[in-house]
Amino acid sequence: MKGTVYTSLTGNKRFVGTITIEGEEIPVPENQRQLEINLGKDLSGIMLYQYNEDEGISHFLYGTIFVNRSFREVTITVMDRYSAEGNQGGNWSGDDGLMISVPASDRAEALRISNHLMKDYLDGYILH
Repeated sequence: MKGTVYTSLTGNKRFVGTITIEGEEIPVPENQRQLEINLGKDLSGIMLYQYNEDEGISHFLYGTIFVNRSFREVTITVMDRYSAEGNQGGNWSGDDGLMISVPASDRAEALRISNHLMKDYLDGYILH
């Protein structure tokens, strides 16, 4: 993550910058990958890329990001790109959805970070 976090007079936070995930190819031109993520009270926000193509403005939803106050722990729920029928995706499930958690050296640590950062969002559900 490279960017700046802005805090409004009312305490709302907004991240402006780029998030690079090693080995992940996203269908957004490299020069248009800057994100503006409005972070809620639980420090989560939608990773939605808006970019220009020949046909006009396009959008790509990567997922939802959850961060701690220092931005040293991060969890991203990665949206399915395609449904079982091969249609455009956009779904994520706590049962079997893909997630990225950092810094984590193994699955147990990743789940600990995710359950902690997503506590309000999960509303009592525990990721396994």
